[in-house]
Amino acid sequence: MAAVKQKPTPSETHLSRSLKHEAQLTCCRFSPCGKFVVAGSYDGSLLRWDLSEKDAKKDSKTVSTGHHGWLETLAFHPDKKRLYTADSWGKLCCWDYTEAKPKLLWSNDAAHDGWIRTLAVSPDGKLLATAGNDQIVRIWPAGGGKPLREMTGHERHVYSLAFAPDGKALVSGDLVGRVLHWNTSDGKLVRELDAKPLANRVKIVDGGGVRNLAFSGDGRHLACSGITDFGTSVVKGFPGVVLLDWKSGKQTRLLRPKDYETEYKTKGVFVEGLRFHRDGFLIGAGGNGEREGALWFWDPKKVDPTFQINPLPGSRDLDIHPDGTRLALVHFTANGRGKNGGNGRKSTPEEYRCHHGIVALYEMSPKPKAPAGG
Repeated sequence: MAAVKQKPTPSETHLSRSLKHEAQLTCCRFSPCGKFVVAGSYDGSLLRWDLSEKDAKKDSKTVSTGHHGWLETLAFHPDKKRLYTADSWGKLCCWDYTEAKPKLLWSNDAAHDGWIRTLAVSPDGKLLATAGNDQIVRIWPAGGGKPLREMTGHERHVYSLAFAPDGKALVSGDLVGRVLHWNTSDGKLVRELDAKPLANRVKIVDGGGVRNLAFSGDGRHLACSGITDFGTSVVKGFPGVVLLDWKSGKQTRLLRPKDYETEYKTKGVFVEGLRFHRDGFLIGAGGNGEREGALWFWDPKKVDPTFQINPLPGSRDLDIHPDGTRLALVHFTANGRGKNGGNGRKSTPEEYRCHHGIVALYEMSPKPKAPAGG
């Protein structure tokens, strides 16, 4: 008899556990089997925690090295033992994440010219897509080797990628709000979609961009996240999600937090993490750089969130556990220099110390009741 899937209760969302690392974190994902949560770090490490370890006092973290720069993005293969990671120096790696310590299977030191900001795996697990600062989108065989296709058309940094649920389309989002729709079979550009509310030029500086892309499970909606309404600065604006009808390519609504004009007037908060839940609602997480942020839940038919948790530490990424009731967010905590301490540089020139990273695990369910008399 198949196990009954639990129904999430977003309004009951609460923090259940915090997993720590000594350097800031950039990204996080749950494994398809649900046993592990992994994260990438500014120190180039791939971190993995075993969620089946019930004793919270035991640190099940393993640390794997192999990247040159910041481990910027990662994605699991849907049905194999593979995990893909990429860094700010253009290196792409593939790991067997099920080993006692993740094992490096292959790597490409020059998958891109410089920063790889995003990668995605096709639903059938056959293709891997990558993109970044060189403005090129590449499609690779998931098993490694040379690129199958190379797509050009972006004129600024590419921040985000997503495959459509049917695997026939790939979308890429860039710094100036352009979302390009590619045919995965031949790499041809099909159309350009407009997410311009997420980009703005102040004098000669471009800011914002399409920080994340997410398809709804039925393929009807494409959500594009970032920051809107910059005004006179590229670092001040309101968090927002441009929701597009995938068939027509038209914008259906702009989703924003409740009371966004007063709550985020001077904070410049981005929606960085973005996921559609299998039940149809949308979850976003973000922050002001890596400082003050929030967690939002939207019904795609409504502009205001149905529920939100704020303030929270700023978050760079978000993922949903395969059971549909748990979330992972990556936060950071200051190392003693305060919230505005940059990347954590200390005052002595010979020493550099990053801020600390946290994978925060949340549950979308009521908190367990304390034992009677406890």
